[in-house]
Amino acid sequence: MSDRVRFLKIIFIFFMIIPSENLFALTKSVIKTDANTDAESAKTVEGEILIGNFFSNSNYAANPSNEGLVENRYAVSLTYHPLEHWFGSFDANFFTDKTKNARYTQLTEFDRDIKIGYTDSTWDCYIENENDVAIGNAIYQSYTGFAISKKASYSIGTKDLSINLTAEKMLLNKSYYARPDNTGKADMRYIFHVDYDLSKRWVISSDNNFFTDENSRTSFDKLAKLSEFDCLIQVSYKLTTSTKIDLARETDMSIDQTGNSQTYWGGFLIINF
Repeated sequence: MSDRVRFLKIIFIFFMIIPSENLFALTKSVIKTDANTDAESAKTVEGEILIGNFFSNSNYAANPSNEGLVENRYAVSLTYHPLEHWFGSFDANFFTDKTKNARYTQLTEFDRDIKIGYTDSTWDCYIENENDVAIGNAIYQSYTGFAISKKASYSIGTKDLSINLTAEKMLLNKSYYARPDNTGKADMRYIFHVDYDLSKRWVISSDNNFFTDENSRTSFDKLAKLSEFDCLIQVSYKLTTSTKIDLARETDMSIDQTGNSQTYWGGFLIINF
């Protein structure tokens, strides 16, 4: 059996063992996702607006060329449900640079992400195209990938726990790097996301991204040898049913070699519509 076949079997088993029934007598509920799968969600548009500031940032770069330092982040997200279980989404992120004179308004990076796919209460399957562009020069990162996500959600008394595991293959990677120091070329992306409702207003979450390098020596290494780890931890407070504030800390780091590591603390206002 080849290394590639063996690894794919491990991934399949890994996804399948995520419980789809009660966990230790916990009551299962539908996971909270951007792509709502209820019947009434068909032919609707959902959106989100984000305004944030990186109030503690000594090395988190303001564009894909790893120059400058992020000051502000502005984002908009739209999700369209043409049919039940089917969705398309568009995400746009803009960043400013605290080393510039117009540190709050002069945009230095534009990240655009488009997804089209299928979703239900336990699975997501989608095609994704991401493009990160440095505004004002020709530096950019871009890829098209295919992703499968396994989802589960549980009620623990009055609290909810949601888990999402994603594996994504870069089908076409023009320039998306495998590490924060802009080396290598990403081949696989694995995401582990957790949300835990501390109360009706407080939520703590963790978003963890792992990458492998297409330039690795063996096929197995391309699938399983991790090159980068991005860890985002945030605490959210719901001001209203459609508005919340987040306190977040993110670190992006190389795993398989010494290299650039980027960290920030940020505060964000998020409005859903």
